[in-house]
Amino acid sequence: MFEYQHFRENVLSNLSDRAFDRPICEVLLNQKYFNGIGNYLRAEILYRLNIPPFVPARGVLESLGADDLFENKKPLKDVATKRAKKKEVKQEAGDLLRLCHTVPLEVISLGGKGYDPEKSDYSAFQAWLQCYYVDGMKSIRDHNGRTMWFKGDPGPMAPKNSKSPKAKKRIKNEDDHDYTNKKKKIRSQSKSATKKKVVKEEGETETSKVNEAKTKEAIVARAKTGKTQETSKPQIGTRSSARQRKANTTEGAGDQKKLNGKGSRKSRKQEN
Repeated sequence: MFEYQHFRENVLSNLSDRAFDRPICEVLLNQKYFNGIGNYLRAEILYRLNIPPFVPARGVLESLGADDLFENKKPLKDVATKRAKKKEVKQEAGDLLRLCHTVPLEVISLGGKGYDPEKSDYSAFQAWLQCYYVDGMKSIRDHNGRTMWFKGDPGPMAPKNSKSPKAKKRIKNEDDHDYTNKKKKIRSQSKSATKKKVVKEEGETETSKVNEAKTKEAIVARAKTGKTQETSKPQIGTRSSARQRKANTTEGAGDQKKLNGKGSRKSRKQEN
C-alpha cells in the first residue's frame, strides 16, 4: 500500500520463480510477493478484473508493464479513496498489481465503518464487498483448502472434485469475524472448560501413576517377605527334625538298656 512501486518491481522481476506456476488465486496469498493480500481481497481483485481464479499466474502477470504510478494523472491513493466512498461498476479496467494496491486502500478509507476487529458493525464493509460471501457467487476450495469466491468459470487449474463449502460452514466462518464481548465471553468460557478438562486429566494420570507405584512396591515387599519365610522354614524344620531324631534315638537306647538291666536282675533272682 505504501511502497507500491517496490512491490510491483518485486513481483515482475521474479516471475521465473516456481511460485508463479500455481493458479493466480493461490499466488495472491503468497506473502513473499503479495504481502497483506488475504482471502477476501483476492476474491474482490480477481472479480473486478473478471479473471478466473484458477488460471496460471505467470500468464496473468507477464503482460503487465514495470511502471504504473498514476491512473488518469491522479495518485492511486486518491482514486482508491474516491472508490471507497462511492461503489464503482463491478467490472473495471486495470491490471492486477494496481488493484493489489488500490483495493486494500479502499478498505482503509472506509475508516471506522470498515474492517475493524474492535467493532461489531460491519454493515459498511459488507456493502463494499462485491464478491466475497455475496449471494449469487460461487465458491470452491483451492489446493490449500482455502475457500475461493468467484463468478463464472473457475479456470483450467481448478482442483478436481472440489466442492463448495456447506452453508452451515459459511455461517460459522462469518461468526469468526464477530469480535463482540459476547463472542469473547463464549471463547473465554470454552478455553476455561478445556483448561479444566486438561488439569483434571493430568490429575487423574498422576493419581494413577502414584497408585501403580504403590502397588508395585507392595508386590515387591510381599515377594521379599515370602522369599525370606520360604528360605528360613526349611532350615528351622531340618534342624528340629535332626535334633528330634537324635533325641529319640538316645531315649530309645536308654530305655532298651533299662529293660535289659531289669531283665538281667530278674533272671539272676530266678537262678538263685
